[in-house]
Amino acid sequence: MLDGVSLVPLLEGKMEERRKPIGFLLRSGRGGSLEDTDFVSATQAVWIDGPLKLIVSPSGGDDHGVNVALYDIFSDPAEKTNLTAQRPEEVQRMRKALDAWRKSVRDDYLR
Repeated sequence: MLDGVSLVPLLEGKMEERRKPIGFLLRSGRGGSLEDTDFVSATQAVWIDGPLKLIVSPSGGDDHGVNVALYDIFSDPAEKTNLTAQRPEEVQRMRKALDAWRKSVRDDYLR
């Protein structure tokens, strides 16, 4: 899926904020081919939606758990205060959107 938002206005100083969330993926270096990678469970991912930044990382353990962090990057640019406990509804909403996006990225890659 293409993002569909030109960043030219941002670079020209004509865009003050992005109105659409944006995601980023980082595949773990555990080997294997990209085709065999589960983009949801085997990638670190970031979802930025307005002032909120959600980071989801595989725990690296055998339990296949994940580490989740939520930050308000406008009021806490150093990302010192993890808001997951205070804002569980936002975490759930953003995780759902992030997981759907990761699946769409994988589906597009495999086409």
